[in-house]
Amino acid sequence: MMRSLFTAVSGLKNHQTRMDVIGNNIANVNTTGYKSSRVTFADTLSQTLSGASSSNGNVGGVDAKQVGLGMSVSSIDTNFTHGSASSTGNNTDMAIDTDNGLFVVKDGDNTYYTRNGNFTLDDDGSLVMNGSGLHLQGWNATDGSVNPSGDTQNLKINMDSTMQPKPTSAVTSSGNLSADDTAETIKNIKLTLADGTTVSVPATDTSTAYHIGDTVDKNKVVSINATLADGSTVPLTGGPHKAGDIYTSDKTIKDVQLVFADGGQTSSTADGTYDTTYPSNSITIKTLVTNSDGTKSATLSDGTIVNNLPSSGTYTVNQPFVDTVQSIIVTLSDGSTKTISAANAAGIEYEKNATGTGKYQSKITGILPTTLGGTTATTADTTNSYTIGSSDYPYGTPDNSTISGMTLTLSDGTNSTTSSGVYGSGYTLGGSTYPSYATTATVYDSLGAAHSIPVSFQRTSGTGDTWLASVAPGTYGTLTIPSGVTQTLTFDGSTGKLTSGGSMSVNMTVPYPNGATQNQQISLDFSNLTQYSGENNASATGDGYAAGFYKDMSIGQDGVITISYTNGQKQTGGQIAIASFNNPAGLEKEGGSLYSQSNNSGTARVGTFTSQGVTVTPGALEMSNVDISNEFSDMIVTQRGFQANSKIITVSDEMLQTLINMKQS
Repeated sequence: MMRSLFTAVSGLKNHQTRMDVIGNNIANVNTTGYKSSRVTFADTLSQTLSGASSSNGNVGGVDAKQVGLGMSVSSIDTNFTHGSASSTGNNTDMAIDTDNGLFVVKDGDNTYYTRNGNFTLDDDGSLVMNGSGLHLQGWNATDGSVNPSGDTQNLKINMDSTMQPKPTSAVTSSGNLSADDTAETIKNIKLTLADGTTVSVPATDTSTAYHIGDTVDKNKVVSINATLADGSTVPLTGGPHKAGDIYTSDKTIKDVQLVFADGGQTSSTADGTYDTTYPSNSITIKTLVTNSDGTKSATLSDGTIVNNLPSSGTYTVNQPFVDTVQSIIVTLSDGSTKTISAANAAGIEYEKNATGTGKYQSKITGILPTTLGGTTATTADTTNSYTIGSSDYPYGTPDNSTISGMTLTLSDGTNSTTSSGVYGSGYTLGGSTYPSYATTATVYDSLGAAHSIPVSFQRTSGTGDTWLASVAPGTYGTLTIPSGVTQTLTFDGSTGKLTSGGSMSVNMTVPYPNGATQNQQISLDFSNLTQYSGENNASATGDGYAAGFYKDMSIGQDGVITISYTNGQKQTGGQIAIASFNNPAGLEKEGGSLYSQSNNSGTARVGTFTSQGVTVTPGALEMSNVDISNEFSDMIVTQRGFQANSKIITVSDEMLQTLINMKQS
């Protein structure tokens, strides 16, 4: 009877141990990184009443007769399956996603391991375990490089760190240059000059080809208007021109009539030239005719007919006809007429050829020049000579400036668009060109100052699939490009791929306030450009950057710490170490979610996340892996086991009481 009592006591005791483990699991159901435990039982040695015997020729074998002496706790195991990740948004929190792997933390020379990824930055930037201050272990980076082969270190984020600038050495252009571009007529040209002014090329200046980088004189005469003795104003080409020159019209003279001071008027003059007096006293009156109104008309010996002779005059046949010309009436080939007064007609010749093809001429009385800068003379110059394309008096002092850019108004006959000129191409008002496209490349000098330089593209041949890439000379902020560069890009018209002209180099000069000057060469790579149908979306990106200052830090899934700087660049700041064990369940719990190495855990293998096959979820914490429903089920089973063992004790006690009563009776 005593055996059952002791057996039941072992059951009670060990079920109590199991209940203790279950209670601890439930207590830690919300503990970060907690790993649940379980209890397994084993029976103890049994008392053998009789041993087993084998069979013989007469009887069969007999099993041993054994009575168990109770049970014991076989093991208390730790379940190292990973828990779910709970997002926190804290960039120093980490949740390990794999069953294996523990963070390494240190307190001086004492090393511990934990699944609790609740870390924070302390006052000097060290990554420490929140609540205990234990230092997270890993390898700090030097100039963005990590050496994980050495001993681990206390990880520290240098919040005073800076990133030195990187001067730009290469600019890569990418995107598409449209294969749909067609040439259009240049309707207007506006020049942007280096002195900050803009100049619109006059509509009359259709012979000059303008190039970015050209030096132009704003006082250059680009058009000339002449005032004529007949009172009209006409445009002139070429030159030189000055007052007193004869202007010859493109229209022919069909008829010339003379109006005399005495009122007479020729119906049509003979060939010849005419001054303010009738050409010669040798001209005589051949016939006189009395008109119906009483006036007389005369036919002169040169064939001229003078109508409406004044009655006050004396006219005799075969006598010289002498009179003063009051005005001249010229009829031109376009049907227009010009009447020139005697005052303006002095010394001016008006010719009428026998064939009627003589050009109308008139003496220039003054010159009105217009300059490229838009200045137009308000008073006609009667003295000086002017030539289109030259700086002439009164604009004789050159006002030179370099063309730094231009705006072209293009038209295909129905629609108008604006485009920019590119360095290396010439543009003439009234000529044709393809639209141009400008991209801006940001480049950095050795001190990290940013500069913007324009990289332009323009198609140059529709059939040859060629484009001109260019960078114009000039000053862009504090950066100077002393010499412009161009590169012809050739594409395969059937594939849209670049076949030649993949790169060019640009030299730039940057003066510093301390008096130093840096010369820097930049390579431009065009190999990624295409020529497909569609829009133009070419862009340019450089490889340099400005100086940067610490902005933020983040941790990747591979445990790499990345430092973000104010210049938009990122740099490796360190690598978190991770430890793995052959038997993580053999680790000894030290409290505070810490484990230490034991004789049965194996030696810690410390390395990078990649080498250990471990990943983490940044900005999250690993939840406890306690399965509450399983714990409740185990609680019920444990309770029933405990109750059953207590019943054994009760029944055994009653049986003993019965024996005692038998003796007493």
